[in-house]
Formats: sequence, C-alpha cells, structure tokens
Amino acid sequence: MPIEFDCPQCGARLRVPDAAAGHKSRCPRCGAIVDVPQTDIHETVGSPIGPAESVESAPSADATDTGWPNSATETGGWDAEPSVTQPSPYATSEPMAAAGDAASSAAQAIPTDAEGIARFAWAVCKENLGLLIGAVLIVGLIDTVLQALVERLSVPGPDRGAAAAAALVAWVIEAGLAIGYWRMVLKIVRGEAADLNDLLSGFRRIPVVFVGSLLFGTVIVAGFVVFIVPGVILSLRLWPYHLLLIEGRAGITEAFSVAWEMTAGHWALPILLSVIGFLAVILGLLACGVGLLVAIPYITVMWASAYVGLYDQRDRPQ
Repeated sequence: MPIEFDCPQCGARLRVPDAAAGHKSRCPRCGAIVDVPQTDIHETVGSPIGPAESVESAPSADATDTGWPNSATETGGWDAEPSVTQPSPYATSEPMAAAGDAASSAAQAIPTDAEGIARFAWAVCKENLGLLIGAVLIVGLIDTVLQALVERLSVPGPDRGAAAAAALVAWVIEAGLAIGYWRMVLKIVRGEAADLNDLLSGFRRIPVVFVGSLLFGTVIVAGFVVFIVPGVILSLRLWPYHLLLIEGRAGITEAFSVAWEMTAGHWALPILLSVIGFLAVILGLLACGVGLLVAIPYITVMWASAYVGLYDQRDRPQ
C-alpha cells in the first residue's frame, strides 16, 4: 500500500508507492529532495485533514548505471548514449497511476513556464549550492591556469608547434570539463546522485558535441543568411539541441527534431530565461562580484530545469 509522510521542508503530505521505501523523492510543492521512510508514519498516528500529494521515487543513490540500454529505453543512434530506464525522479501532484500504468504517464513536477522554472531552479540550487559552487570554482580555476599557460607559450618564437599543441590540449580539457559540468547539473535537476567526479564524465561526449556544434552553427548561420527571421526562429526553437547531445538523449541529426518538438508552444521561453539570467548576473555583480558564485550555478540550473521540463512533457498525457 502507498506510504504517506510529511515533507520536512514545507510540511506537505506526500504519498509514494511502497516500492519507493528507502529511496528519495522530490516534493512537488517546494522541490526539496526528501528521504522516503520504510513505513507509513501515519499508520499509527492517524491521517490529518487534507489529501496527500503523490510523488514518484528518485533513483537510489546506490543505484548503478550499467551503461547498457534497457528494453524500455530507446536510444537515438550511433552517437546517443545508452541509459537504463529508472523511475521518474520528480514529484507529481497527480494521483498515483495504477500498478500496470507506464511510469511516463504521470505528470512531472518541473514546470515549463518561466516563473515556475525560475522558482524550481532556485529551490534546487539552494539545496545543492555547495556542490555547484565547488564545481564552478574548480572549472574556473583550471580554465584560468590553462589560458595563462597558452598565452605564455604563444609569445613570438621558433617553437610555434608547442604553442599549438598546448592550445589544443587546453581546448580539450576545457570542453570536457564544461560538458561534465552540464551533465552534473542535469543529474542534480533530475534528482539523481551527483558529485564532483561527474566533471570528468564529459570527455567521452566531446566528439559528438563538437560535430553537433558545427552542424548546429551551420544551420543557424544559414537561417540568418537567408533571412533574419528564420535564424531567430531556429535559435528560439533549437536551443535544447546541445543539452540533448551532452546528455546523450538523441543523436546528432535526431536532436534537431527532438528539440523542435520540445519547444513547440514555448518559443518565448528562452527570451524570458535570458532576461532572468541577466538580472541574476546584475545582482551578482552588485554583491561585490561574490554573488556571481551563486548567479552562475543558478543560471545553469535554470536552463537545465527548463530543458528537463520540456523534454519530459513529451511523455505527459495531453
């Protein structure tokens, strides 16, 4: 039978399937990730007034990704990264589905409107602020050191080969860490266990993201060359393209159609998120620049939340 318990953050009554006992769930009201108790804590104390909100359990922190595709998971091609189908990590305010229903039939907690995304991202960011700031500092420090090394080797001299090699190595390291950072943020948004080791997970995605970026840039530039309006439309509709490649949810060519499908009816969302991000940077600068340590992670979590919300809405019942 379902397990009912109270969210320790906001006090909302939550309900999960009994199979979620001992796992983690995300509260649909405040976005906090909470531990599901082994038994219904209200069995002996009675049920207070008001219905419980249903949630779906997040993957256990001890779960192991085998790297092999599950029969219920559809991969996107030679360059799509296989994954194991797991229960949805988001909470949902919809009644629980029957035991035979597919997990994807439940509505997800991540909103798809700008205000809801901004609020959700702030809740997630506060909960994982230490990890996010640490990742930003590590990536920023490594990038700074690499750029200083490249500039030092780039001074006029006979050994131009060493400078070119250093620049290439620096680019690979910076690209791998940037992709790894986004993969870490996406895991956090999905309610999965994440740590600084995820920064190293992006290096294997460099070839796919690099080729995809060249193709994406060509499409966008062609849209602006033909006429400005098509370029703007393509930019507003295809912005999830890179995150699809980074996460391995689609192949290089398939990602275009998936991104187009995700953003249907949400063409203004990237504009609104850009405005919110700009305001976050301004506030960070006003805080003597220290606020950027919060603004930068918040902006990335906000875009990742928008991407996950739009991606998962494709499986929601209409």
